Amino acid sequence: ETSIKDMIPKNAAEQCATCKKHIPHTLTCKAYPEQIPEEIIFGDVTSGAYSDIKNATDTAKRMVTMFGMSELLGPRRFGTDQNEVFLGRDFSSNADYSEDTAAQIDREIHVLITEAYARAKELLNSHIDKLHFVARYLLDHEDMDGDLFKVTPMLTEAIKAQKAKKQ
Repeated sequence: ETSIKDMIPKNAAEQCATCKKHIPHTLTCKAYPEQIPEEIIFGDVTSGAYSDIKNATDTAKRMVTMFGMSELLGPRRFGTDQNEVFLGRDFSSNADYSEDTAAQIDREIHVLITEAYARAKELLNSHIDKLHFVARYLLDHEDMDGDLFKVTPMLTEAIKAQKAKKQ
């Protein structure tokens, strides 16, 4: 099964993940594969956006608190994992930082998510013809195999050329 996020070249995620100056793009490569297309195509968002929001938030939080990918906070890990359930404690993270730092972490996460959302929406809007083609196909057929999805750019160009000839 293929999703909208597959429209972004596979190596883009790899390139972004290793390059600190492209942090928002790292998140963009993974964020909002359901929510933004729904918003663009249908003008509304369903509860399916829950997983997009959760995944984007979790990724941004790891980027800031575990991988040191915040220019503001620097290359530091915040919090310690607690991997054992003991005396009624649940899996969680213990804070080893101040409330002020926690507020900075929240702001950094918000910035990453906001930038990723805007960038993902911009990418999909710049490929709107492909998005509409995939949406129409999925509405008619419910799923699309990977081979057809991979040729979507060529199909949309062929459709454009055919329409231009008719005019």
